[in-house]
Amino acid sequence: MCLDYVSDKLPRKKTGYGWKVFHLMGSTAQFMYYRYKRRKAVPLGKWITAAHRHAYSYTTGFHVYLNKPDKPSSKDPRYITIKVRYKGARVCGTDAGIKTVVADHIYVSKSALTRTLITKLKSATRPKK
Repeated sequence: MCLDYVSDKLPRKKTGYGWKVFHLMGSTAQFMYYRYKRRKAVPLGKWITAAHRHAYSYTTGFHVYLNKPDKPSSKDPRYITIKVRYKGARVCGTDAGIKTVVADHIYVSKSALTRTLITKLKSATRPKK
């Protein structure tokens, strides 16, 4: 995942809340592209620090959407969009047309994952009109 557009302006907020898309395996959220400490499972209830790579026009980190995206999690059951906290935002731009920051740290709470799973389950069991 990389930014479609990189702004020359720094993020207004270095910390805040946003949305991150994860791969869903059973009831476990997993990173889609990279591993954290050689594991794909997302650690819950603690700050996670990004591994930095200098492969793009910016130093990589966690991509956090500032607005909740409609895709891909709402269309594909293998993906889930979870509200996360971020800090250390250094780059802003857009990814798939959505305002995005690249941050050094994210925090995924157990309750955010649970709320998201319950919402996803309820929407999957609703009768279609």
